[in-house]
Amino acid sequence: MAKKRKSKLKMKKKFKSLFLLLFVVIIVFICTNKLDIKSFKIASKPFKYVYNKLNQTITNGKLENEYNKCILNPINDENFNETTLNKKNEIINYAKSNNLKYTYENIDYAYQINYAENDSLYGASLIKLVAALYLIDKDVDLNQTIKYESKYKQAYSEGMEKHKYGEKIMISELMKYAITYSDNTAYLMLYTFIGRNNLKEYAQSLGAKSIFTGSSDNFGNQTTYDTNIYLKKAYELINTKENGILLKEAMLNDRKNKLNIPDKVVIAHKYGSYNEYYHNIGINFEDKYLISVLTTKGENASGKYINKLSELTYEFDKLYKDNVKSYCHELVYNKKD
Repeated sequence: MAKKRKSKLKMKKKFKSLFLLLFVVIIVFICTNKLDIKSFKIASKPFKYVYNKLNQTITNGKLENEYNKCILNPINDENFNETTLNKKNEIINYAKSNNLKYTYENIDYAYQINYAENDSLYGASLIKLVAALYLIDKDVDLNQTIKYESKYKQAYSEGMEKHKYGEKIMISELMKYAITYSDNTAYLMLYTFIGRNNLKEYAQSLGAKSIFTGSSDNFGNQTTYDTNIYLKKAYELINTKENGILLKEAMLNDRKNKLNIPDKVVIAHKYGSYNEYYHNIGINFEDKYLISVLTTKGENASGKYINKLSELTYEFDKLYKDNVKSYCHELVYNKKD
């Protein structure tokens, strides 16, 4: 932006200098040659051309600045074109007809689409993302170690299978296991280290409402309202904290990832799975949006529904950004007419 401003200033100075030079030449020419009115009009043509060009450049620059300011601001449904509005309705109808809990948010514009976002379902392993957020946000030393004891042993612990009781394992490694493999043993070690009350209070401080509700276990219920809050915080920490990169790397995996769309988009995700409950929540870093989908269809059946909703979301996000540009172009440049 700075380079563009300097370039425009140079152009304006150039035109002004040329303008003054022509003006002086014409005055001198009139005085020395005693031009009549007709001759003056002929001589002043270059002067008018430069003047008009200068005015046009200044006007275009002002309009460009207005347009660039406009596209930084969100638009709402009343400013949607038919295509964008239809795609939003398609998303809501699909979520409704298939009993999916859903939230989308464009990070730059904070524009959301929601369906049943406050409906609470058993969240299973989604809580593991909250534990990772706590560790990074509180600047916990991830090089600290926790001793692996038999009391921590849980089923579905792929990452911890290579470790033996008595080993001291770094918190950074446990966090990776909990997010990438959804390792239950690693999560229990982190959960114990953090403390249930600390984890609950932290989630509530972010604005979450359903943390550790619905059950007395170490997982509890979730809503897409809450998971969207967690994803937003994850995006922030990944972009501001030194250890944020560890979380991004852990989330960027294909393991049970139903949000990825081959040849189109990669979503950094966390899944949760228990009996009929199967969920995927994630971040599209390239297009800068968040998506949460909670289901009661089980892991095998839910994949096609989550993937379809992810694809519709990807399409809407593109349409939304194009709509912002077309709306601003019409708003700004039609003023000239």
